Amino acid sequence: EMDEVARVGGDEIVVMLRDCTGKQAQNIAQQIVEKASASSIPAKNTRTSLGVSIGIALCPDHGTNLKDVWHLADEALLQAKNQGRNQCVMYNTSPNGEEPAQEPAAQEKTEEQPADLIEADQKPVHQETAKARQ
Repeated sequence: EMDEVARVGGDEIVVMLRDCTGKQAQNIAQQIVEKASASSIPAKNTRTSLGVSIGIALCPDHGTNLKDVWHLADEALLQAKNQGRNQCVMYNTSPNGEEPAQEPAAQEKTEEQPADLIEADQKPVHQETAKARQ
């Protein structure tokens, strides 16, 4: 089984990683943000820099099916955008199970996720948005 990348519309891309811990997902997401931020593309006689925001959710930590994990990754993505873009945010629920809260991915937990719990529709999801900005 392999990791999967799909464009889901406009500037949204979903990356689903198999056999990946939360910490590994955070590291990959951070590398994407750093490489995109250091890149530029040609645009009307100039170069335009790229910005990337990434929301991360894990299975089974945050949900047990693709639909739920995707939704939570999208919530984390919106939080990343609201925090100033060019960053990744790991979805996080509060310890008492009440209101969900998102925290920057670099501050998230680092425990291992058992690889045998990941099935075809149960994978960490990185939902990322790349936006050109001048």
